[in-house]
Amino acid sequence: MLTPHESRLGLESVAALERMLDEKHVERIKEGGCAVD
Repeated sequence: MLTPHESRLGLESVAALERMLDEKHVERIKEGGCAVD
């Protein structure tokens, strides 16, 4: 079992990862690369 603190850290890292992927995706769209939905 994860403690609430550990599970919160896990959720934050997942959110940070998703945000990072979103930013890369947006940059690729701006560059006119193939934007895949």
